[in-house]
Amino acid sequence: MVYRSTGDPFDLSDVFEYSGSPDEMVEYLAKWAPAVWRNLSKDEIRRRVSSSIFHEAVQQTLPQWHSSYMEKVGVCCFSFRPDSQLMWSHYSGGHTGVSIVIEVMPPVLYKHALIEVQYERVLPKWNLVVQRLKYGETILYNRKFDQIVLGTKYKEWEYEAEYRLISRKKGKNEIDPTHIIGLILGAKMSLERKSEIIAAVDSLQSNMKIVAASLDHEKGAISIPYFGFANTKIAVGLTGWRLLDDGDEKWRDLRGTGVSPAILQF
Repeated sequence: MVYRSTGDPFDLSDVFEYSGSPDEMVEYLAKWAPAVWRNLSKDEIRRRVSSSIFHEAVQQTLPQWHSSYMEKVGVCCFSFRPDSQLMWSHYSGGHTGVSIVIEVMPPVLYKHALIEVQYERVLPKWNLVVQRLKYGETILYNRKFDQIVLGTKYKEWEYEAEYRLISRKKGKNEIDPTHIIGLILGAKMSLERKSEIIAAVDSLQSNMKIVAASLDHEKGAISIPYFGFANTKIAVGLTGWRLLDDGDEKWRDLRGTGVSPAILQF
């Protein structure tokens, strides 16, 4: 799950801001900045941040801060819409690819945060100074940071109904294969390719559920056979950013019960 690029050219773009009142800037730098700042007196910090040179330098550096952060974070994108015509067209070679069905149970979330993408007309900014002073080094800071910086897209992409797993680990992140519970084969996939995939999957995980999507010309829709798993997102109230240690007993109670809190496709 290494950040590279997404279909949306504005997605995961730099939304960092670095500003505040003189008092906020002094307090932030005195507490959160590198040691070279924290070792200065507050009067000296105030003198430096008052200069136009300081503000110009910070604005020029913000894109580098963002790029540096994005090189450390992993983002894996999913959807609750396995029947979206647009996504099958955009992301699956014109309905010739595969949708992988992931069961999101607590073990998947031990090392990842789960974000429900929000869709806005204007992308919000993340003010590094104001937000850090407000929330400090708390899980609430992480939650709000992830939502704005990693989990907000323009309104035009709302049809994707997207969720994201976020990792703080750069490079390859693994999901236990037992949480990969099904495949949906594209409606325009050739019979030969279907046979190849089914044979390959059967040799690795013989109990994998595999169904084939079809085109319902009467309704103008994608038809996907029911294959034993219900999307229970609404039933368990799966919304927004959460980690298992958010204190939500609802998630803990589901462990070992066979209940699927959510089914994600990607």
